[in-house]
Amino acid sequence: MIGEGLKRMARFKEYPSVATCLSLDHAFKPQKTFSPIGLGTILIFVVVGPIVVDSEVSPVVTLTAAIGVCLLMWGISRLGLAQANAAQRKTYQKAIDLAPREGRIDEEGIHIEFQGGFTVLHWNYYTDLRTVDGAIALYKDGTLEDCFSVGMFAEPGDWDIARKIIQESVPARLQSNGSPNPDSAAPS
Repeated sequence: MIGEGLKRMARFKEYPSVATCLSLDHAFKPQKTFSPIGLGTILIFVVVGPIVVDSEVSPVVTLTAAIGVCLLMWGISRLGLAQANAAQRKTYQKAIDLAPREGRIDEEGIHIEFQGGFTVLHWNYYTDLRTVDGAIALYKDGTLEDCFSVGMFAEPGDWDIARKIIQESVPARLQSNGSPNPDSAAPS
């Protein structure tokens, strides 16, 4: 039959935007029930609360101090999060700037051509994938390794081909809502 020997493949160029990859990565991070900062704040109230109550400090001063501690702890957590996000963004941007790339996605894996070289990342390298409309993130043991978005593909049908190949080749360990995927085997 004609075309039987042809492999499905999709060509891509460059990288998705930094914002796309980071939003994909952040969208699927497990949400903590209690933050360390929140637990620290509660611990401070449990330890300091009885001391303040037994002292002769006015309730207004006590309430003001409590609100101040809460705001301080919240500010510290926001600052830490902002610094972590900035470092992640900077690291990803540096990787993009250093290694312009193009390549193709097929049943064998991701074939990447970059200045001075060529590599193939086979599908068994990846342990998980996460998808949202117009983008796919590939993970290795919980770490974001690569992502692809619709804007990386010049031909209209290439994004659909790439998406189908990736979804058929890499098991999704989590569903889009973050719950375990019943169709996926447990990681080995």
